Amino acid sequence: MEYLIIILAAEGPTDYRFLKPLLERYLSQLDLRRPIVLQIEEVTKNTGGNFSDYLAEIDTKAEEYAANFIVLHQDADANKLSDKNQQIKDRWAEQSSTYSLVAAIPVKMIEAWLLADPILLLEKGLGEPLPKRTRDIKQFLAGLGLSHSPESIADPKAFLSALIGELLGPKDVNETLSNLYNLLGNQLSFDALKKLPSFRAFDQQMKALLTDQQLMN
Repeated sequence: MEYLIIILAAEGPTDYRFLKPLLERYLSQLDLRRPIVLQIEEVTKNTGGNFSDYLAEIDTKAEEYAANFIVLHQDADANKLSDKNQQIKDRWAEQSSTYSLVAAIPVKMIEAWLLADPILLLEKGLGEPLPKRTRDIKQFLAGLGLSHSPESIADPKAFLSALIGELLGPKDVNETLSNLYNLLGNQLSFDALKKLPSFRAFDQQMKALLTDQQLMN
């Protein structure tokens, strides 16, 4: 039994509510070589500083906790996934840190990952009953714009907010959306997430790093 200490640096408070339980579950379902006690420490982003200052703060936090590695969440926004990943690698290399970093980069924004399992989203997140027959479910999802990849949606957060407003009413949008981050972070299936190229990239980086640190075969 050993401690696995991870520094999690997300873009904002709502992102932590999704990513922290997701990361805990992700590590618990991996076939690690030995039992671990997981400790995840968050970094509070200083909105007044620049990105270099933020990375330096993350590095300091990792040193403070003698972390195994860092998980940095950055939305891709308008960038290609590969370009954003390389940007982060280059900027982290400039820090000359002794700590390894894994980038979690959702295409467009984190809400694309929240949309990975539309049936879970509707039934558990929004309390929306689904049709009984598979064919009718497919038609229902298509009618709501949920039949295509979340990574093809131009603005996943705006799309999700509009969906909540359509199904529950505009007054419930903010509270419902806020609750979805934690709920889906605790329940989203990894099979659904692995259909998204951005999550597969994160999964590959994580497994490579865990193998390098002799925690996975």
